Amino acid sequence: MGVITISLDNDSEKLLRDSAKIHYGNRKDAISKTIIKALNNLENSRDDLKKNLINKLKKNTKKINKNQIKNRDNYYK
Repeated sequence: MGVITISLDNDSEKLLRDSAKIHYGNRKDAISKTIIKALNNLENSRDDLKKNLINKLKKNTKKINKNQIKNRDNYYK
């Protein structure tokens, strides 16, 4: 386990401490657990966005016909 020292403005620090207290009470590791939970949520939301984008791309791709433009050079000819 690593140790990270960060600087937060007063509002962000209050938000972090209040959130930690709400979720974990006065436990010694409440702030650490709150940060880990936030990072996991961020990672999960990024994964969901990636999956949605891939699904949209798969649905919206079209097959290229022989007469359609296949690359930029053909477009300018």
